[in-house]
Amino acid sequence: IADGEMIVQSPSGFEVQIRFPIQDIIDKFLSGGDKNLAVINDLSFELPAYSLTNDYGIKPPTYLLMVKTSEKDEFFATNHNVDNKSSFYAIYDSSKRVYKFTGMRNFVLDIIKNKNGVAEESDINFTLTPVDLIAESTSTSSSSYYYYYYYSTASSTEVIGIRPAINKPTIAKLDIKNAKIKLIYSTQSIRNM
Repeated sequence: IADGEMIVQSPSGFEVQIRFPIQDIIDKFLSGGDKNLAVINDLSFELPAYSLTNDYGIKPPTYLLMVKTSEKDEFFATNHNVDNKSSFYAIYDSSKRVYKFTGMRNFVLDIIKNKNGVAEESDINFTLTPVDLIAESTSTSSSSYYYYYYYSTASSTEVIGIRPAINKPTIAKLDIKNAKIKLIYSTQSIRNM
């Protein structure tokens, strides 16, 4: 950290603050012609992260929260869940060594629709912090009779809350210089005949 590296660590609470270039993304999207005929499909953010050499087998956090810095304290104080407008979480992919934040479409749409496409300072500043998920598992079963008796069980897990990571020590070096932001949108052209 003293050398300027971006390090997240838990449970001691090292966090990283970043400036997310949402205004550049919006400007690029809006510069492409008639946006009445365009649809934003997805916005994602892929952040490389690496283990630090240590003698204790401490690995990167399993989950990383990206939350507007202006809303971070309230997020944890009120046991919020991610809303995909001001907060997002990613799972660490150890084989690719990245965190991938997906489902950010509503974030960009909210600024375009409710703020006339002009991001405020609070829309740009984010804090990245290791977190644990509070999850609830549910299972459903069904049966049917079609030539033979068929019975199936399906289970799903729903995230019902997020809290600062305290279950085990974690540490990771974030490589913001090699981060990738992907905006996918569709446009339609109308030709007069």
